[in-house]
Amino acid sequence: MSIVSAMDGVPDRMYSCGYYIGMGLANGMRSTLGEVRSVASQLAAAAEEAVIAKSKIGSHQKYL
Repeated sequence: MSIVSAMDGVPDRMYSCGYYIGMGLANGMRSTLGEVRSVASQLAAAAEEAVIAKSKIGSHQKYL
């Protein structure tokens, strides 16, 4: 087998490897979507609470 003939199939194999890596990554991320949404919701709620608390402190200080 010559080097040239050994290299003939490399682009197709590289494409296949890249495809399966991408699909594995996408499937792995999809499998955690519920957890990601839950954490994002918790972060949004915490941010909202912080903004409300900060606005109460700011408005209270005006009247002191």
